[in-house]
Parts: sequence; C-alpha cells; structure tokens
Amino acid sequence: AEITPDLKRSISEAEVGVKESVSLDGVPTLIAFNTSATTGYTFVVAMPRTEASALLADALRQAALVTVVLLVAGAVLAFWIATSLARAIGDLAEGASALGADGPVEIRRTGMAETDAVARALAEASDRLKAREEELRRLNEGLEARVAEAAENLVQARKLEAVGRLTGGVAHDFNNLLTAVLGNLELLSRRVEDPKLARLVANARQAADRGAKLTAQLLAFSKKQRLDPEPVNLNE
Repeated sequence: AEITPDLKRSISEAEVGVKESVSLDGVPTLIAFNTSATTGYTFVVAMPRTEASALLADALRQAALVTVVLLVAGAVLAFWIATSLARAIGDLAEGASALGADGPVEIRRTGMAETDAVARALAEASDRLKAREEELRRLNEGLEARVAEAAENLVQARKLEAVGRLTGGVAHDFNNLLTAVLGNLELLSRRVEDPKLARLVANARQAADRGAKLTAQLLAFSKKQRLDPEPVNLNE
C-alpha cells in the first residue's frame, strides 16, 4: 500500500509514533506506526479519525460512569463510617456519663477495635469502682461498729469510775470507823480480865480486822490504795 509523504517523513524521523494524517483518498485518519529493530520493517495501522473519536468518546463515557459510581460508593461508605463513628462516640459518651454517675456501663460493640477497646476499659473501670465502693461500705460499717463498741466501753468505764469513786469514799469513811473500833477493842483487851469477856473482845477484833481487809480491797478497787506492796527478790 502506498503512504503519504508526510507519513514517510515521520517514519524516517522516529521508530514509533502516533499522528494525525490524511489518507491518499483524502480521509482524515489516525495513524500509529512501529519499526522493528530486527527486520527493519515498519508496521502501520490507520483508522479513520471519526471512528477513533467515537471509540474515545465511548471510553470517556465509560470512565465517567465508573468515576460517578466510585464517587457515589465512596460517599455512601463515608456516610456509613461517619454514622458508625458518631454512634460509637455517643455510646462512649453515655458510658462515661454512667461511670461518673456510679451507674452500670454497658458494652456495645461497634465493630471498630479502638472504640470497643475504650468501651471495655470504661466497663472495667466501672466494675473496679463498684468493688471499691463495696469495700468502702464494708469498712464504713466495720468502723461504725467499732465506734459504737468504743462508745459503749467508754460508758462502762465511766460507770466503773463512778462506782470506784463511790466505793473509795464509802471505804475511806468505813476505814475511819474501823480504826476507832479497833483502837477501843485494843484498849478494852488490856483491861478485861474475865476469860469469857476476853474471848468476846478477841472475836470482835477478828471481825474488825476482816472488815479492815475488806476496806483495803475496796480502796484498791477505787485505785486509791495499792494491793499489799511487798519487797521481792529479783534474783529469785
């Protein structure tokens, strides 16, 4: 087949190329050529420009359609992701509010690892907080029981102190009376010569001595007198 001089010039200038030209019949064409480095032959493919334009238009329309489909799909995906994020953030906000109000924190899975991890952390924090509150409640109850017991012990101690003071006062006065009785019995025992009377005086002195020991015990209870202090050998 014959080619135009313009195409011959283009082939001589480059081994590979695409250009617009006019055929020998005067038809506008789109020509592509490639020269083989092995054989030296040049292969030429020509197509009327109208057909090439139609093919290009079809390709552009298909590309535009694919682009529109991808944009719509991307918009739908972006809307779904945004909605999921908003829902997940809302659930986390509710969980944080429940945690602040000492309420139960519910775990709602969203399918996103990050938000699910935060939700689990909030739930675990809520469980730990409840456990600590329960422990604090038990400690508070124990403390209240101890305070009540200490108050009762204090009341009993004050009662014992009052009884001790009363006992000490009575024992002190009774000790004074016993001192007079024992003194008179001592004088009487020196003047009585009748054995029967002397035995009666001895019995009275013995009873008075027992009363004195009882008085000493009462004074010891009231913490106003020591209990029979005696020397002790530390070596023994």
